[in-house]
Amino acid sequence: MQKLAEQLREQQDDPNAAEGADALERLLGDWPKTRDRSRLLNGCVAALVGADEGNPLKDFAPAGAHRVLAWALLQELVYGRSIDGYGRLGTNYAYHGGWEERPVSLPGATKAMLADHCRRVIAEGPDAEKPFAASVLVSAAVGWAGLTDSERKDLFLSQHPSVWRWTAMALARNGRRKELIEWAGERPADEHLDVIWVLRHDAPEEWPEEELKFWLAVARRDPGGVASALRPGAGPIPTDFREPILAYLRGEIANPTVRDGGTQPAGHLFAAVYVLDGWKDPDDTPLLLEYLKHPANHRVLRISSGGRETRLRDYNLRSHVRAMLEKRGATIPPGVVYEEEVGPGKG
Repeated sequence: MQKLAEQLREQQDDPNAAEGADALERLLGDWPKTRDRSRLLNGCVAALVGADEGNPLKDFAPAGAHRVLAWALLQELVYGRSIDGYGRLGTNYAYHGGWEERPVSLPGATKAMLADHCRRVIAEGPDAEKPFAASVLVSAAVGWAGLTDSERKDLFLSQHPSVWRWTAMALARNGRRKELIEWAGERPADEHLDVIWVLRHDAPEEWPEEELKFWLAVARRDPGGVASALRPGAGPIPTDFREPILAYLRGEIANPTVRDGGTQPAGHLFAAVYVLDGWKDPDDTPLLLEYLKHPANHRVLRISSGGRETRLRDYNLRSHVRAMLEKRGATIPPGVVYEEEVGPGKG
């Protein structure tokens, strides 16, 4: 930060640079040499609930400009890092750090005041703050215990994409999987796969009847997506899923829709093939053999030891299926194309 202040001082053409350098130097004036977690926590709460006393950010930026920073710091103090609260579950690493909390020491009255502030932000605050407010409100460290079931359901049924997903995680994290499944019925069907990704976390060894029923209902609508969530290799997958997985794979090979091997649909297709192979049913071998002809591929660039560049079409799904079939002792038919040259490289 000292280097940044010096760089701002050097920007003679920017009228705001000197003011920014002054603000940074004011911060550095009493900046602790080691991170003071308690001070940061109290400062973030003070910044968010609007009290200037004890707010280390009050002179750093115009009113309101520091709030997202304060929320991000508070979220990091609760969950260990500031988490992307916008991406969907299962499609990137969004929310992945939201399963474990760090202990937070705040007086009961301060927790209650912060929880009420979170409620107001979720109800009527800026959209940029709502994911942070939701994550703090449903944390055990701040607000979960003070929420009624009616409030929890309202949060879960929120129209805001991050508010309801944070609440879904909190329900699962706090042993309320039954309510999560029940209330999910009131959300749009195309969001049920996100609930599946939540249910996958710390799933019980034995599938509860209601959970299996929910998973199967989603699998019949989105078999590839559910196959990805089933996470082959994590444990035995119930054969109840055979019907939707088989129907999906038979339909795809009869009329291929997945051609670009680098897309999410291709990832779902790979997952479904692996789920099918995981059951080790000999009756599935003919279907796997058909997948040696599936057109899914991606482009690769190969560079020879002499520097020659060649562009290839790589049918990597076929290569994976071949390995499965070899382990089954099946005979691989001749003439299967696993890669083909499509032209020279740019060099």
